[in-house]
Amino acid sequence: MTELDDQVVAEFRANAGVVVDAMGGHFKNIHLLLLHNTGRRSGQQYVTPLLYVEDADRYVLIGSNGGAEKQPAWVANVAAMPEVAYWPDILEYQTHTTRTFPFIVLDPVPDPARPR
Repeated sequence: MTELDDQVVAEFRANAGVVVDAMGGHFKNIHLLLLHNTGRRSGQQYVTPLLYVEDADRYVLIGSNGGAEKQPAWVANVAAMPEVAYWPDILEYQTHTTRTFPFIVLDPVPDPARPR
């Protein structure tokens, strides 16, 4: 994680998911989640703060990497996880542009010990 990510994660955890000060207030009133992912080559555990959009009971993530040319590492890590599906048609859509923006939808696994 970067130092900036460390600050966001620390504030997220200290304030029950609310981040208002990190990055000069950039995440104020923004939906954030902490994505726990495993490095596909290293096996190292990562915690990545990400913006999300709700879709019913699911979470939609966009691998924009702040508009950088390089795709964020968490996208490949999540794509390599057996619990995550990848829609094959998206590969054809990506041929229409030089910039890829992978979308990842997370379906929460119900916890029987935690009522909704």
